[in-house]
Amino acid sequence: MQTFIKAQGASFFAWLADTVVMIFCVEVVALPYTVSSVSGNVVGAVTHFSVGRGWVFNSEKAILFQIIRYALVWIGYVFLITFLVFVFTDYLHVNYLVSKVTASVMTSIAYTYPMQKYFVFK
Repeated sequence: MQTFIKAQGASFFAWLADTVVMIFCVEVVALPYTVSSVSGNVVGAVTHFSVGRGWVFNSEKAILFQIIRYALVWIGYVFLITFLVFVFTDYLHVNYLVSKVTASVMTSIAYTYPMQKYFVFK
């Protein structure tokens, strides 16, 4: 349970970095929210991998293989989160930030944590 709580803390920290970049890209740079979401996801991924490897899972295994596995999981995450934000925003008419929060919580618990625990940092 302690690992799950730490993983959710790492996810929140990465989500915060991700979301700040997304908001900046939408509100300041005027990029579409889907492109901005992917941009934020890149920043969040680097943050999440670093914190997950060092603090959550205390992994000392070969970093190259973990990066490759994380990249595979991250690609799935980007498609999943972008799709969910798009559906919530365009079809359910939810504000893009609320969509991002909702999709992030859903994927953190149901996809990201299990994939990191059993595939990336095992």
